[in-house]
Amino acid sequence: MKVKWTGETQFLMLTKNKVYDVISIEKNWYRIKDDSGEDYLYPPEKFETIEE
Repeated sequence: MKVKWTGETQFLMLTKNKVYDVISIEKNWYRIKDDSGEDYLYPPEKFETIEE
């Protein structure tokens, strides 16, 4: 799944309007490799689904 971050840019975390790949969904949160290159869980309400 591809999602777009709708929140504000956070240095070395996520960039506003950038598209990210969802690695997995865990407890209804998205596991995403962020701008630091590490993968973390993020709340789905901060993303717009681009492709399922």
